[in-house]
Amino acid sequence: MTAAEGRLLVVGAGTMGAQIALQSARNGIEVALVDIGAEALDRGLSEIDDHLRRDVEKGRRTEAD
Repeated sequence: MTAAEGRLLVVGAGTMGAQIALQSARNGIEVALVDIGAEALDRGLSEIDDHLRRDVEKGRRTEAD
């Protein structure tokens, strides 16, 4: 199985879970991120979004990526 074929479930959207989800997605793995509370999940997704936005601003990735 290649990384592009992999799937990952990350339980917990805190700092560590959000980073695991982000790095896995950057490497072509399909990721599902879950948390017991919607507020925690929103914070984790916001953290991921901030990192991806900075990557685009710095030219590391494109919007299409």
